[in-house]
Amino acid sequence: MKKNIKLALQWTFHFSFFLIFTLAFSLACINFFVEGLEFEQEQVNAGDELIIYLNGKIAPADDSSLGGGATESQLVVAICVPTIWDAIGSLQMSYTNIGPDDANYIEPGETRAMIPIPANEHPKTDPDYTWSQSLMRKCGVGPNRRDDMEWIAFRSVESVVHAKGNPMDLRITIKLKTTGENVRVKLGFVVNNTGQGMNIESAYNYFRLFWSKCYEIVNGEGAVVDFCDFKPGYVLPSNATNNDIIMIKYAGGVMDNDPLVNSNQIFVNVVAHTQNGNTIEKNNVLIREDVMGIFYSCALWPTEYFGISNNDRIISLEYFFINDKGSTLLDPVYETIITEDPEDPDHPIEEEIIVGYQPFKYDFSCR
Repeated sequence: MKKNIKLALQWTFHFSFFLIFTLAFSLACINFFVEGLEFEQEQVNAGDELIIYLNGKIAPADDSSLGGGATESQLVVAICVPTIWDAIGSLQMSYTNIGPDDANYIEPGETRAMIPIPANEHPKTDPDYTWSQSLMRKCGVGPNRRDDMEWIAFRSVESVVHAKGNPMDLRITIKLKTTGENVRVKLGFVVNNTGQGMNIESAYNYFRLFWSKCYEIVNGEGAVVDFCDFKPGYVLPSNATNNDIIMIKYAGGVMDNDPLVNSNQIFVNVVAHTQNGNTIEKNNVLIREDVMGIFYSCALWPTEYFGISNNDRIISLEYFFINDKGSTLLDPVYETIITEDPEDPDHPIEEEIIVGYQPFKYDFSCR
Protein backbone atom coordinates (compact mmCIF):
# COMPACT_ATOMS: atom_id res chain seq x y z
CA MET A 1 0.00 0.00 0.00
CA LYS A 2 1.35 3.42 -0.93
CA LYS A 3 2.23 5.57 2.03
CA ASN A 4 2.41 9.34 1.57
CA ILE A 5 4.14 11.63 3.99
CA LYS A 6 4.27 15.42 3.83
CA LEU A 7 7.49 16.93 5.11
CA ALA A 8 7.53 20.48 6.39
CA LEU A 9 9.52 22.67 4.05
CA GLN A 10 12.60 24.51 5.15
CA TRP A 11 12.36 27.70 3.13
CA THR A 12 15.34 29.88 2.27
CA PHE A 13 14.40 33.55 1.87
CA HIS A 14 16.58 36.19 0.26
CA PHE A 15 14.47 39.23 1.10
CA SER A 16 12.27 38.46 4.09
CA PHE A 17 12.55 37.06 7.57
CA PHE A 18 9.26 35.27 8.01
CA LEU A 19 8.24 31.70 7.28
CA ILE A 20 4.99 30.61 5.71
CA PHE A 21 3.88 27.20 4.53
CA THR A 22 2.17 28.38 1.37
CA LEU A 23 4.56 30.54 -0.56
CA ALA A 24 3.56 32.71 -3.50
CA PHE A 25 6.05 33.63 -6.15
CA SER A 26 5.95 34.46 -9.84
CA LEU A 27 7.79 32.94 -12.73
CA ALA A 28 7.67 35.67 -15.41
CA CYS A 29 4.12 35.02 -16.61
CA ILE A 30 3.88 32.01 -14.28
CA ASN A 31 2.62 32.87 -10.81
CA PHE A 32 3.32 29.66 -8.90
CA PHE A 33 2.11 29.00 -5.35
CA VAL A 34 4.02 26.15 -3.64
CA GLU A 35 1.67 24.34 -1.28
CA GLY A 36 3.66 21.31 -0.23
CA LEU A 37 6.45 18.84 -0.78
CA GLU A 38 5.57 15.14 -0.58
CA PHE A 39 7.76 12.06 -0.51
CA GLU A 40 5.81 9.01 -1.69
CA GLN A 41 7.45 6.92 1.04
CA GLU A 42 8.65 7.90 4.49
CA GLN A 43 12.00 6.31 3.59
CA VAL A 44 13.20 4.11 0.73
CA ASN A 45 15.52 1.13 0.52
CA ALA A 46 18.93 1.68 -1.03
CA GLY A 47 18.78 0.99 -4.75
CA ASP A 48 15.05 1.71 -5.01
CA GLU A 49 13.38 4.57 -6.84
CA LEU A 50 12.72 7.78 -4.92
CA ILE A 51 9.53 9.63 -5.92
CA ILE A 52 8.87 13.23 -4.87
CA TYR A 53 5.88 15.49 -5.54
CA LEU A 54 5.96 19.27 -5.53
CA ASN A 55 2.39 20.58 -5.38
CA GLY A 56 1.17 24.08 -6.14
CA LYS A 57 -0.96 26.40 -8.23
CA ILE A 58 -0.33 28.56 -11.28
CA ALA A 59 -2.27 31.81 -11.21
CA PRO A 60 -3.64 33.38 -14.41
CA ALA A 61 -1.03 35.15 -16.52
CA ASP A 62 -3.00 38.39 -16.53
CA ASP A 63 -2.90 38.67 -12.73
CA SER A 64 -0.29 41.41 -12.43
CA SER A 65 -0.58 41.59 -8.64
CA LEU A 66 2.03 38.83 -8.36
CA GLY A 67 4.31 39.95 -11.13
CA GLY A 68 2.43 38.42 -14.07
CA GLY A 69 3.09 39.62 -17.55
CA ALA A 70 3.08 38.72 -21.20
CA THR A 71 6.54 37.16 -21.41
CA GLU A 72 6.52 33.43 -22.09
CA SER A 73 9.19 31.17 -20.60
CA GLN A 74 9.87 27.56 -19.73
CA LEU A 75 9.32 26.25 -16.24
CA VAL A 76 12.62 25.30 -14.53
CA VAL A 77 12.85 22.79 -11.67
CA ALA A 78 16.17 21.80 -10.09
CA ILE A 79 17.14 19.35 -7.37
CA CYS A 80 20.29 19.10 -5.23
CA VAL A 81 21.33 15.49 -4.57
CA PRO A 82 24.41 13.53 -3.39
CA THR A 83 26.91 12.98 -6.20
CA ILE A 84 27.14 9.28 -5.28
CA TRP A 85 23.66 8.79 -6.77
CA ASP A 86 24.91 9.79 -10.24
CA ALA A 87 21.33 11.00 -10.60
CA ILE A 88 21.50 12.50 -14.09
CA GLY A 89 21.30 9.00 -15.55
CA SER A 90 18.01 8.12 -13.87
CA LEU A 91 16.37 11.46 -13.01
CA GLN A 92 12.96 12.15 -14.54
CA MET A 93 10.71 15.18 -14.07
CA SER A 94 7.23 15.98 -15.30
CA TYR A 95 4.33 18.27 -14.46
CA THR A 96 0.63 17.46 -14.38
CA ASN A 97 -2.51 19.58 -14.42
CA ILE A 98 -4.33 18.04 -11.45
CA GLY A 99 -7.17 20.58 -11.38
CA PRO A 100 -10.49 20.84 -13.24
CA ASP A 101 -9.45 23.68 -15.60
CA ASP A 102 -7.39 23.46 -18.77
CA ALA A 103 -4.58 25.92 -19.45
CA ASN A 104 -4.34 26.71 -23.17
CA TYR A 105 -2.34 23.60 -24.03
CA ILE A 106 -2.54 21.15 -21.11
CA GLU A 107 -5.84 19.45 -20.31
CA PRO A 108 -6.96 18.39 -16.81
CA GLY A 109 -5.14 15.19 -15.89
CA GLU A 110 -2.59 15.60 -18.67
CA THR A 111 1.12 15.16 -17.90
CA ARG A 112 4.00 16.78 -19.77
CA ALA A 113 7.61 15.58 -19.52
CA MET A 114 10.46 17.93 -18.68
CA ILE A 115 13.97 17.62 -20.09
CA PRO A 116 17.47 18.12 -18.63
CA ILE A 117 18.72 21.61 -19.43
CA PRO A 118 21.57 21.18 -21.94
CA ALA A 119 25.03 22.46 -21.02
CA ASN A 120 24.89 25.00 -23.86
CA GLU A 121 21.84 26.73 -22.34
CA HIS A 122 22.83 29.26 -19.68
CA PRO A 123 20.81 31.19 -17.07
CA LYS A 124 19.84 34.59 -18.40
CA THR A 125 21.30 36.45 -15.43
CA ASP A 126 24.40 34.22 -15.03
CA PRO A 127 25.43 33.55 -18.63
CA ASP A 128 29.02 32.46 -17.95
CA TYR A 129 27.86 29.31 -16.19
CA THR A 130 25.68 26.30 -16.84
CA TRP A 131 22.49 26.00 -14.82
CA SER A 132 24.08 23.38 -12.55
CA GLN A 133 27.16 25.54 -11.96
CA SER A 134 25.10 28.65 -11.31
CA LEU A 135 22.85 26.83 -8.85
CA MET A 136 25.85 25.56 -6.91
CA ARG A 137 27.46 29.04 -6.94
CA LYS A 138 24.36 30.77 -5.61
CA CYS A 139 22.68 28.06 -3.53
CA GLY A 140 25.48 25.75 -2.41
CA VAL A 141 24.49 22.67 -0.43
CA GLY A 142 22.24 24.56 2.02
CA PRO A 143 21.87 22.93 5.44
CA ASN A 144 23.84 19.81 4.46
CA ARG A 145 27.13 19.14 6.24
CA ARG A 146 29.02 17.67 3.27
CA ASP A 147 29.77 19.32 -0.03
CA ASP A 148 29.84 16.26 -2.34
CA MET A 149 26.46 17.17 -3.83
CA GLU A 150 25.31 18.46 -7.21
CA TRP A 151 22.46 20.47 -8.68
CA ILE A 152 20.60 19.07 -11.70
CA ALA A 153 18.14 21.32 -13.57
CA PHE A 154 15.25 20.38 -15.86
CA ARG A 155 12.93 22.62 -17.89
CA SER A 156 9.60 22.27 -19.62
CA VAL A 157 9.66 21.79 -23.39
CA GLU A 158 6.83 24.27 -23.95
CA SER A 159 6.31 27.68 -22.43
CA VAL A 160 4.03 27.29 -19.44
CA VAL A 161 1.21 29.79 -19.96
CA HIS A 162 -2.04 29.85 -18.00
CA ALA A 163 -4.52 32.44 -19.27
CA LYS A 164 -7.73 31.20 -17.61
CA GLY A 165 -9.49 33.03 -14.81
CA ASN A 166 -8.92 30.43 -12.08
CA PRO A 167 -5.62 29.10 -10.72
CA MET A 168 -4.43 25.83 -12.24
CA ASP A 169 -3.49 23.06 -9.81
CA LEU A 170 -0.08 21.75 -10.78
CA ARG A 171 1.91 18.76 -9.55
CA ILE A 172 5.59 18.41 -10.38
CA THR A 173 6.79 14.78 -10.14
CA ILE A 174 10.45 13.95 -9.60
CA LYS A 175 11.75 10.38 -9.89
CA LEU A 176 15.30 9.15 -9.43
CA LYS A 177 17.13 5.93 -8.65
CA THR A 178 19.13 5.70 -5.44
CA THR A 179 22.30 3.62 -5.20
CA GLY A 180 23.39 0.96 -2.71
CA GLU A 181 24.55 3.24 0.11
CA ASN A 182 22.72 4.17 3.30
CA VAL A 183 22.22 7.93 3.11
CA ARG A 184 20.78 10.74 5.24
CA VAL A 185 20.36 13.97 3.26
CA LYS A 186 18.40 17.21 3.01
CA LEU A 187 17.41 17.51 -0.64
CA GLY A 188 17.36 20.96 -2.22
CA PHE A 189 14.79 22.28 -4.70
CA VAL A 190 14.58 25.33 -6.92
CA VAL A 191 11.57 26.39 -9.02
CA ASN A 192 12.45 29.07 -11.53
CA ASN A 193 11.99 29.96 -15.21
CA THR A 194 14.12 30.57 -18.26
CA GLY A 195 12.92 34.15 -18.68
CA GLN A 196 14.29 35.25 -15.30
CA GLY A 197 16.92 32.50 -14.95
CA MET A 198 18.77 32.67 -11.60
CA ASN A 199 17.61 36.22 -10.89
CA ILE A 200 17.53 35.83 -7.12
CA GLU A 201 17.04 39.57 -6.56
CA SER A 202 13.87 40.05 -8.57
CA ALA A 203 11.23 42.30 -7.03
CA TYR A 204 8.65 39.56 -7.56
CA ASN A 205 10.78 36.69 -6.22
CA TYR A 206 11.00 34.87 -9.53
CA PHE A 207 13.56 32.57 -7.93
CA ARG A 208 12.71 30.37 -4.96
CA LEU A 209 14.87 27.88 -3.07
CA PHE A 210 13.87 25.41 -0.35
CA TRP A 211 15.17 22.26 1.36
CA SER A 212 13.52 19.13 2.70
CA LYS A 213 13.95 17.85 6.21
CA CYS A 214 16.46 15.03 6.62
CA TYR A 215 15.45 12.09 4.43
CA GLU A 216 16.83 8.56 4.84
CA ILE A 217 17.85 5.83 2.39
CA VAL A 218 18.03 2.59 4.42
CA ASN A 219 18.95 -1.12 4.27
CA GLY A 220 21.97 -0.46 2.08
CA GLU A 221 25.65 -1.37 2.21
CA GLY A 222 28.15 -0.06 4.72
CA ALA A 223 28.12 2.89 7.08
CA VAL A 224 25.64 5.72 6.69
CA VAL A 225 26.75 8.58 4.43
CA ASP A 226 25.37 11.38 6.59
CA PHE A 227 24.80 14.79 5.01
CA CYS A 228 22.41 15.95 7.75
CA ASP A 229 24.59 16.01 10.85
CA PHE A 230 28.14 17.11 11.46
CA LYS A 231 30.69 14.36 12.03
CA PRO A 232 34.22 15.27 13.08
CA GLY A 233 35.69 12.61 10.80
CA TYR A 234 34.69 11.66 7.27
CA VAL A 235 36.08 10.63 3.89
CA LEU A 236 35.57 12.24 0.47
CA PRO A 237 34.33 11.24 -2.00
CA SER A 238 31.48 9.28 -0.46
CA ASN A 239 31.74 6.57 -3.11
CA ALA A 240 35.21 5.44 -4.25
CA THR A 241 37.21 2.36 -5.14
CA ASN A 242 40.55 1.59 -3.51
CA ASN A 243 42.23 2.84 -6.71
CA ASP A 244 40.77 6.35 -6.33
CA ILE A 245 42.39 9.24 -4.48
CA ILE A 246 40.50 9.81 -1.23
CA MET A 247 40.61 12.57 1.38
CA ILE A 248 40.39 11.76 5.09
CA LYS A 249 39.06 14.87 6.80
CA TYR A 250 38.80 16.11 10.36
CA ALA A 251 36.47 18.98 11.30
CA GLY A 252 37.38 20.44 14.65
CA GLY A 253 34.81 21.62 17.16
CA VAL A 254 31.71 20.13 15.53
CA MET A 255 31.10 17.90 18.55
CA ASP A 256 30.98 18.91 22.18
CA ASN A 257 34.15 18.44 24.23
CA ASP A 258 36.32 17.71 21.19
CA PRO A 259 39.72 16.85 22.74
CA LEU A 260 41.66 17.86 19.61
CA VAL A 261 40.54 21.48 19.37
CA ASN A 262 43.49 23.91 19.44
CA SER A 263 46.04 21.11 18.94
CA ASN A 264 49.44 21.97 17.48
CA GLN A 265 49.50 18.86 15.28
CA ILE A 266 46.84 16.29 14.39
CA PHE A 267 47.49 12.79 13.04
CA VAL A 268 45.29 9.98 11.79
CA ASN A 269 45.76 6.27 12.52
CA VAL A 270 44.32 4.11 9.73
CA VAL A 271 43.67 0.37 9.42
CA ALA A 272 42.92 -1.10 5.98
CA HIS A 273 40.93 -4.34 5.70
CA THR A 274 41.30 -6.31 2.46
CA GLN A 275 39.19 -8.79 0.57
CA ASN A 276 41.65 -11.61 1.34
CA GLY A 277 41.43 -10.99 5.09
CA ASN A 278 44.63 -8.98 5.47
CA THR A 279 44.90 -6.05 7.88
CA ILE A 280 47.39 -3.24 7.29
CA GLU A 281 47.92 -0.47 9.82
CA LYS A 282 49.44 2.98 9.36
CA ASN A 283 49.88 5.15 12.45
CA ASN A 284 50.60 8.83 13.11
CA VAL A 285 49.95 10.04 9.58
CA LEU A 286 50.15 13.84 9.74
CA ILE A 287 47.10 15.61 8.35
CA ARG A 288 47.38 19.17 7.09
CA GLU A 289 45.42 22.21 8.16
CA ASP A 290 42.89 23.34 5.54
CA VAL A 291 41.05 26.27 7.08
CA MET A 292 41.78 28.36 10.21
CA GLY A 293 42.79 25.47 12.44
CA ILE A 294 39.33 23.93 12.14
CA PHE A 295 39.45 21.65 9.10
CA TYR A 296 42.30 19.24 8.37
CA SER A 297 42.77 16.72 5.57
CA CYS A 298 45.04 13.98 4.30
CA ALA A 299 45.03 12.72 0.68
CA LEU A 300 45.73 9.03 0.02
CA TRP A 301 45.89 6.65 -2.91
CA PRO A 302 44.86 3.58 -0.87
CA THR A 303 46.19 0.80 -3.12
CA GLU A 304 49.62 2.42 -3.37
CA TYR A 305 49.76 3.72 0.19
CA PHE A 306 48.99 0.35 1.79
CA GLY A 307 50.96 -1.69 -0.78
CA ILE A 308 48.08 -3.85 -1.98
CA SER A 309 48.93 -6.60 -4.47
CA ASN A 310 47.07 -7.11 -7.76
CA ASN A 311 45.15 -10.14 -6.45
CA ASP A 312 43.71 -8.30 -3.45
CA ARG A 313 41.80 -5.09 -2.79
CA ILE A 314 40.88 -2.91 0.17
CA ILE A 315 37.23 -3.22 1.17
CA SER A 316 37.14 -0.84 4.16
CA LEU A 317 39.08 1.54 6.38
CA GLU A 318 38.89 2.17 10.11
CA TYR A 319 40.51 5.33 11.43
CA PHE A 320 40.72 7.71 14.37
CA PHE A 321 42.50 10.96 15.10
CA ILE A 322 45.22 11.72 17.65
CA ASN A 323 47.11 14.91 18.51
CA ASP A 324 50.71 15.55 19.53
CA LYS A 325 49.79 15.19 23.21
CA GLY A 326 48.24 11.74 22.79
CA SER A 327 44.56 12.77 23.03
CA THR A 328 42.35 10.73 20.70
CA LEU A 329 39.08 11.34 18.89
CA LEU A 330 36.85 8.41 17.93
CA ASP A 331 33.34 8.18 16.55
CA PRO A 332 30.76 8.39 19.35
CA VAL A 333 28.06 5.70 19.49
CA TYR A 334 24.63 7.03 20.40
CA GLU A 335 21.64 5.28 21.90
CA THR A 336 18.13 6.71 22.09
CA ILE A 337 16.65 6.68 25.58
CA ILE A 338 12.87 7.08 25.91
CA THR A 339 11.52 8.32 29.23
CA GLU A 340 8.05 9.31 30.34
CA ASP A 341 7.25 12.99 30.62
CA PRO A 342 5.40 13.32 33.94
CA GLU A 343 3.67 16.45 32.69
CA ASP A 344 2.62 14.89 29.37
CA PRO A 345 2.50 11.06 29.61
CA ASP A 346 1.16 10.72 26.04
CA HIS A 347 4.34 12.22 24.58
CA PRO A 348 7.47 10.47 25.92
CA ILE A 349 10.81 12.25 25.86
CA GLU A 350 13.46 10.97 23.45
CA GLU A 351 17.08 11.73 24.23
CA GLU A 352 20.28 10.57 22.54
CA ILE A 353 23.17 9.72 24.86
CA ILE A 354 26.71 8.57 24.10
CA VAL A 355 27.16 4.93 25.16
CA GLY A 356 30.63 4.32 23.73
CA TYR A 357 33.20 5.10 21.06
CA GLN A 358 34.47 3.27 17.99
CA PRO A 359 36.78 4.02 15.05
CA PHE A 360 35.33 5.95 12.13
CA LYS A 361 34.56 3.61 9.22
CA TYR A 362 34.65 3.93 5.45
CA ASP A 363 33.56 1.25 2.97
CA PHE A 364 34.93 1.15 -0.56
CA SER A 365 32.66 0.44 -3.50
CA CYS A 366 33.47 -2.05 -6.23
CA ARG A 367 31.33 -0.05 -8.69
